[in-house]
Amino acid sequence: MNGFGPPFKKGMHEGYIMWTYQFDKWDLLGSVQSKDLIILFDENNIVRAHRYTGTGDFPPGENRQQQAQ
Repeated sequence: MNGFGPPFKKGMHEGYIMWTYQFDKWDLLGSVQSKDLIILFDENNIVRAHRYTGTGDFPPGENRQQQAQ
């Protein structure tokens, strides 16, 4: 996970470690773009699930939601 740097938030969700990465872009009128990557790790520190969400004006194909289980 070194490629992402430190997470914006760390926490727990249903007993699993949860890391949240967040990117926000602003202009004078407020938030224009927001991207979130949430990763859940199991007891062996292996990715159990992830979710990527985005809002705002992104290039085609970037405004999508994904979840792996």
